[in-house]
Amino acid sequence: MKVFRLPAVLAGVCLFILSSVCPVYPGQPPITVQEIVLLEQTWADAVFRADLPALERILSDNATYIHGTGNLETKQHFINSLRSGDRKYFPLILEDLNVRVFPEAAVVTGRYNLRLLSKGREVSNVNRYTHMYVRTPEGLRLVAHQATNVPPPK
Repeated sequence: MKVFRLPAVLAGVCLFILSSVCPVYPGQPPITVQEIVLLEQTWADAVFRADLPALERILSDNATYIHGTGNLETKQHFINSLRSGDRKYFPLILEDLNVRVFPEAAVVTGRYNLRLLSKGREVSNVNRYTHMYVRTPEGLRLVAHQATNVPPPK
């Protein structure tokens, strides 16, 4: 059986594009794995607590959110769904983190058990995900979230 991993391919394509168009910000310290792991935990906590100011800081203004359902959201749509209470997340426990650091970007792959209330309906599953962070003049920002539902074992 052949396994196709779209998030890894997508991350590679994104990095190729970014490496040719992203400016370098001189004087900035190198991005570290520890810094990215801390950002990941801050993101997970902010989603659980619906900490909108933290999400405003973490997410790039042009961030895209692709959920395990395939739904695509902008930063504002995602934040508005938390603000309105339409979506309420339970704690996200991040596992199997793999952080790859580049001069002006970082790609994270990992897994989390997802449990949330969406418009009163409970959703529960396991997601594999990819995050892409890019250095901006304001610091590192999450520019892309891609989640893939992992089917239950047969």
